[in-house]
Amino acid sequence: MAGLSLGFFVAEARTREAAPATATAADPVLERKVDAYVRYYSLSPTDAQEVREVNPDLRIIYLLRDPVERSWSSAISGLARRRGRSLEKVSDKRLLRHFERQAHVLRTDYLRTFEIWEEAFGSEQIFIGFLDEIQQDPRDLLVRIYRFLGVSASEEHIPAGLGRKVNSSREYSTAIPESVRIHLAELYLPQLQELSARFGEPATDWLRRAEGTLARSGAGRA
Repeated sequence: MAGLSLGFFVAEARTREAAPATATAADPVLERKVDAYVRYYSLSPTDAQEVREVNPDLRIIYLLRDPVERSWSSAISGLARRRGRSLEKVSDKRLLRHFERQAHVLRTDYLRTFEIWEEAFGSEQIFIGFLDEIQQDPRDLLVRIYRFLGVSASEEHIPAGLGRKVNSSREYSTAIPESVRIHLAELYLPQLQELSARFGEPATDWLRRAEGTLARSGAGRA
């Protein structure tokens, strides 16, 4: 969801009756809604239904990334970059604990999240996109999002420098160690198979990469 957090909508549903009829954006009860912080991994079917009560016409944009790559990026960010230390100083045991944390597992359970939103809003109100598209053809992705939202996709709304990489640091651009890649491929193989069946490319390419990793390691052999 873009622009407003889940916390805004859920707090809206839970405080609507408590808010006075004359409430304004400056009122504390409404400020509480705007300041609410979203934790996507804790999304429940009840949360999604409460969002629907506030805005049944909501359109949801859900961008997916190869879960193997997403997990590694999360480890770099959470265990190294934010702590100001080199990833080489993070033990393999600490890495594995990071991947197995409930919050991390739920954040990367794309199908669970998608199905919760789908149950509340229907698939026609959900746009599924992929990080691969941002990397390969960001303009086409943006135009399709505009059309999904029902807004103009004219050239004047295509920002300059759309394909420019931002928020990037060479210091932390570390390739996934093969042992970690094998672990993540094994961990996410069932989900990758479901994602491939549900969405096709590029999820199918993610699946092929994971299968290739396991085949090279011998882990994929019967």
